[in-house]
Amino acid sequence: KREYSDIKVEQNKFYQSKQWKSIRDVVRRRDNFLCQYCKAHNRVRTGKIVDHIVPVEFDLNGKTVMDNLAFCCSKCHTRKTKWEQIYYGTGYGNKTKNVIPIKNVKDVPDFQKNER
Repeated sequence: KREYSDIKVEQNKFYQSKQWKSIRDVVRRRDNFLCQYCKAHNRVRTGKIVDHIVPVEFDLNGKTVMDNLAFCCSKCHTRKTKWEQIYYGTGYGNKTKNVIPIKNVKDVPDFQKNER
């Protein structure tokens, strides 16, 4: 059984809240259900996930900021999470780093450029 920190417990509560579900629905419609990371690199793919561009673990203040949210596909979300662990130092067992937050999906690396 995975142990959660108090921060993770609070994050999970937030993701089950009416507030998050409402915000998530607005972002889905705003982004036309298309992955914004793919779109930034001239690909068209539908998404499934509303992602925090700057991770909440790095900047808690951005968790409900609409400009910090983007709809994305599961492939981009998985790869972006791995990138965040390196760039921001987020994730289990890591320590966050003092880096400049990347706030625009166009500035996030193209995770799929070598797959074409």
